[in-house]
Amino acid sequence: MLACCKLGITYVSIEPSTPSKRLIAVLEQLGCNHLLLLGQPTD
Repeated sequence: MLACCKLGITYVSIEPSTPSKRLIAVLEQLGCNHLLLLGQPTD
């Protein structure tokens, strides 16, 4: 899973076991507007 940030595209490696709340917290901390889920079904 990769997190794509709007400014200076940043990719963040995320373990499959990462809780959704932690994932959201990381995205908010990085100021990400877009989330790309590769190889994972969206739910």
